[in-house]
Amino acid sequence: PVHVGHQIWQRLDMDGILAKVGLTERARCLTEVMVMNRLVSPGSEYKIPDWIRRTALCDILGIDFESLAEDALYRNLDRLYPNREQIEKELGER
Repeated sequence: PVHVGHQIWQRLDMDGILAKVGLTERARCLTEVMVMNRLVSPGSEYKIPDWIRRTALCDILGIDFESLAEDALYRNLDRLYPNREQIEKELGER
């Protein structure tokens, strides 16, 4: 399921949308992880670090999430929230 989700992420050019609002590459990867979690195995940010280690996302994204802590996910939400309207607008156009 995460592979299919990643393909959809790419087709929607979500990285482009997130880059346009100023998110770093790391923030874009964390956002993709969070979205995939909501689609595949909804849970709190607290549970995402354990979940991601049981998926192929590390290989698909080429990132080692071994030291990922939920604090990084909470901080990422803080970066996304102020940009939500622009992200939604761009996504709606696609």
